[in-house]
Amino acid sequence: MAYLLGMEDEPIGKDEECHIDFKVNKVGGKPNWASGDHPNPVCKLCNKQMLLAVQIYAPLNESLNHRTLYQFCCLQPQCQSKNEGWVCIRDETVDTSITSPCGKLQSTAAASTTTWIDDADDWGEEEDMEADSGTPHEHGGSEAQATVSLQSGISSLTIQDVDSKPSELELSKSLDTCDHTIIPSAEVEGDDESVVPDDLPSQPTVDIRALLAPSSAPISDPSGLQFSSFYLNVTEECQAAVLSDEKLDQRAKELWEEYQRRENCDWKNLPKTNKITPGRVDEAYEKVPPSHGDRVVHKFITQVQSCPEQLIRYNRGASNPLLLKQLTKEDAAISKCKHCNASLVFEMQLMPHLSQLLKVKDTAGDYQPVELGTVLVFTCSKSCWSGVPCEEYLIVQSEIY
Repeated sequence: MAYLLGMEDEPIGKDEECHIDFKVNKVGGKPNWASGDHPNPVCKLCNKQMLLAVQIYAPLNESLNHRTLYQFCCLQPQCQSKNEGWVCIRDETVDTSITSPCGKLQSTAAASTTTWIDDADDWGEEEDMEADSGTPHEHGGSEAQATVSLQSGISSLTIQDVDSKPSELELSKSLDTCDHTIIPSAEVEGDDESVVPDDLPSQPTVDIRALLAPSSAPISDPSGLQFSSFYLNVTEECQAAVLSDEKLDQRAKELWEEYQRRENCDWKNLPKTNKITPGRVDEAYEKVPPSHGDRVVHKFITQVQSCPEQLIRYNRGASNPLLLKQLTKEDAAISKCKHCNASLVFEMQLMPHLSQLLKVKDTAGDYQPVELGTVLVFTCSKSCWSGVPCEEYLIVQSEIY
């Protein structure tokens, strides 16, 4: 299964918040719990309320329950770089509309293939018929009125000689009609052809002073606050799309053949020399590591550059999450669910670009309090459920400077 990427979509308005439920993928706002109302978790380090960062609806094919993951984070900078500063809560509720997993899949497939074509045959014919329901006499009258108004408008047009000087009587009339409004003007000396108008500079779109200003103080009491919310647009990641594109490969081959014809050379048929130079040792090609020496970070950056807008990477059961550094022994040792002792599987991770979009509502200057490297979320392989929201395991990795 390929990775699913979550990217920024339209913001969620106040009138839309009341219609959103636990089946909506979003960033920020209030959590829409699946099993009822529950309070936001509290940070284990500073004992302050945490804010919802991401809500992901992630049902399983083998389960009869609706299933949603909620990621909360602490606003205190000293907590964000630690595992305890983030919490992943899994909440579920029974889907009473189905009786078996197969029925669930069939109903979901049926809904996905029928809801979007409900209005396929609605071409607005009724509206067009209503618009055209007027009699020919009425249409003729409207056309006649349009012709009269057009003729009256043309008759009112006058031709004015720019080089001629207006008389005193015309000046007095123009002042009376303009209600003594002074219109600023400028006179440029020289011929018309020698005058080149300069475009006015565009208004600045970035406040440089705000960028250079020191960051705001951390919020001491986050109670009642929430991040600005917007929908998530989920799309499938295209791995090595450029390398696998047959059209690009064919074009590269054509350019290479054209180069050989232009240079009058054929690299395939070049004679190979068997002369051995005394004292020369042929060296095999050696793959050079990144200049910074960290292949893990290099892989992370390379994968992110293919889609810098990605906020979420989702692939339950994948064995190749992106890491900023190698997992520690403590992280690798924790591989069992603390609720049922089943094995844990990787499910999703939060990406660095998300930190730029987590802005606290109702604060001066859209305060951005979160610094994020990546957050890896591991969930129970059996998705055990006891009727109440349960906490999953996650690993926080900060950016390396």
